[in-house]
Amino acid sequence: MQKFSEFKFISTYNIAAGVREKIISNEPEEYISDFFEPRYQEQQYLKPSKTTLLHDYIEQEFSLGIEYMTKHLAYEESIEELVFYLDNYRVPYLSYAEFLSEHNYYTDAEPDEFQYEYSLFLEKLVIQKISPFISDEVFSILFRDRKLLMEFNKLLAETVVKIKFVDFPKLLAKDGFVIRCSYWPEWVRRALMYRDQGSCAICLNDISGLLKVNFDKAIDHIVPLKLGGTNDITNLQILCEACNLKKLDHTIQTSEMYSRYF
Repeated sequence: MQKFSEFKFISTYNIAAGVREKIISNEPEEYISDFFEPRYQEQQYLKPSKTTLLHDYIEQEFSLGIEYMTKHLAYEESIEELVFYLDNYRVPYLSYAEFLSEHNYYTDAEPDEFQYEYSLFLEKLVIQKISPFISDEVFSILFRDRKLLMEFNKLLAETVVKIKFVDFPKLLAKDGFVIRCSYWPEWVRRALMYRDQGSCAICLNDISGLLKVNFDKAIDHIVPLKLGGTNDITNLQILCEACNLKKLDHTIQTSEMYSRYF
C-alpha cells in the first residue's frame, strides 16, 4: 500500500544543502566520522531500517542548528523562530504566560525576565518533536542523490574498518567486515526501484521488467562490505547482472546519471 506523509518543507532545502556540503567536502574540523557509533547503531549497520543512518545524521545536524540559533540569537528572535516551527508542524506548546504559571515563576516578573528559560523550553520541544519531520523531509531529497550516498557511506566505512571482531561479535564477520544481510525486505526493493525508476544504477539499462524481461538484477552495496560498507539502505543500489558481476566486492561505484521526468 502506498504511504503518504504531509511535508511542510520549512528550511528543508537549506538543511539538505548544508548536510550535503558537509558530507561531500568532509572538512576535518567537522569531525563527521565521529558521529557514527556502532555501539548505539549496531542494528542499523546489520540490516536496513526505515530510520536510516542518514536520518540520524540529519537529525543531529538539525538539532545542532537549533541549539546554535537559541544560543546566538536574541531571546525574542529565537522564540519567534522556534514558535514558527511548532506552529507550522502543528505541535502544541505552552504560551509564555502558561510557561511561567506551569513552572511556578512569579507572575509579576518583567515581561522578558524568563525569556531565556522559555527559549530553552521551546528549543527542547522543537528538537524532540520536529526533528523526525525534518529528517524525513531532508532524507526524501537526499536519498535520490547516489553520489551523496556513496560519499556518506565512505565516511561510515572509515569507522567500520577500525572495528574489531572481539568488541562486536554480533556485528562483524571479521575485523572491519559487517555481516552480510541475508534477506532484503520487499520495502527495500521497492524503494530502490522507485528511486532509480527501474534502471540499473550504473549502466542505466531498464531492469524493471516493464520494457525488457531478460534482465536479471541484484541488490548491491555501493561501498562493499569488504571495504567497510554497511547494510543500511543508503548503501544499496540495484544493478543489472552484468554490472553486478563487474563491480563485485572490490569497487566503490555508482553513477550520477538519472532518468529525467520529461
